Amino acid sequence: MCFLHVLYCVVSGKQFDDPVSYFKKIAEQRTEEKKAARKASVTIDLGSSMDRSEDSLKNVGYAVLKELYKQPELDQFWKGILKKTSIQYDLEAIFRLLVFSRILYPASKLDTFHNKGIYFEDIDGFALNDVYKALDLFGPGRYTLETLFKETGVSTADVQRRMMDFGMHYWQSHHPYYVPEPMTLEPTETPSKEDIDEYIETLKYVFDEAYSDPDKVKGAPYQSVCHQLDESNMDDPDQWAVSWRCYLKKFQ
Repeated sequence: MCFLHVLYCVVSGKQFDDPVSYFKKIAEQRTEEKKAARKASVTIDLGSSMDRSEDSLKNVGYAVLKELYKQPELDQFWKGILKKTSIQYDLEAIFRLLVFSRILYPASKLDTFHNKGIYFEDIDGFALNDVYKALDLFGPGRYTLETLFKETGVSTADVQRRMMDFGMHYWQSHHPYYVPEPMTLEPTETPSKEDIDEYIETLKYVFDEAYSDPDKVKGAPYQSVCHQLDESNMDDPDQWAVSWRCYLKKFQ
């Protein structure tokens, strides 16, 4: 209901037998006017033909995916992230394009970008280079145990080996590390909530143990057939053997 209309009636001293019914009727009229303004008519010439060189194929069926995409408010999530950064490109549009394309037209990031015109709506607001830069934000989160390491001497590799004693997988990161003492949490669809809760409690236990008994964490694993491996040569390319044939040639 328009506030100015109400204000006009009050100022002009207009009288109503039933003001509630009057303004309700006005509100209903305004609502119908807005609905009518949103309607659009499309004229289709059934006798027209498409030139052989014309490419007017547009995917309209992805509207179902778009609705599913909006239900968990993924669009609002990425827009909220964007507000907290100095990023100039449309982060949410890139994520939306990659999600829809992975389901409908799986392809490389390059092909996905060049084929973004296949959709009925324009998915713009970014360049190809922006797509590659955005992958760092879309990828699995890299957390750091740098504080734990500085305060206890327990590294992320020590935590990984200690988690093995509880039969749990713990991933640090791809090499080379771009954050110190990285820890990557990326549960898939397989674990249940109970599994994840147990994993969190186990992590908390190991972190507490790092402060109370750091040597025990550093000495892990204790429940493995194979104890700690000698990793002193991991940074020496001359000691690397990426295949069995290479190992025999170098060390036999």
